[in-house]
Amino acid sequence: MLDLFRAYRPEQVAEALQKALAARAFGADYVAHLLRQITSPRPVQPPLQLRHPELNQLATDPLSLLDYDALILEALRRLVMTLEEKLRQLTLTTMAQQMETITSQAAAQNLSFAAALERLADLELEARHGRGKSHLWPLSMTCALHSPR
Repeated sequence: MLDLFRAYRPEQVAEALQKALAARAFGADYVAHLLRQITSPRPVQPPLQLRHPELNQLATDPLSLLDYDALILEALRRLVMTLEEKLRQLTLTTMAQQMETITSQAAAQNLSFAAALERLADLELEARHGRGKSHLWPLSMTCALHSPR
């Protein structure tokens, strides 16, 4: 990114960063590509002239690729999972539920990332341990009721 700031004018970099943010495309390579587009716009091409004059008279609707871009960007957004979604997919439900609270507390107490992550892992383990006991209790009662005395 620093090389881009050195190679391009600040307003060009700002424009490219705004476009990248709008597209949710993060990375210096993407910003560099946008800067190349900004600094070297493609010239407008003249209309295509066909051999048959009647074909040149056909009217066409101007094509905007914005609708296609929006479709592609929406599909990409659906592919990008949030951290909470990833935790739930990994069946780390307690970590997913407590993530915002613990990270806010860690920031307020100036705790490290590792400390916050460890606290989330502890909560997940505690919840699983509690769930494990609650699943075992009915089983132990069933065994006790049906065992010979």
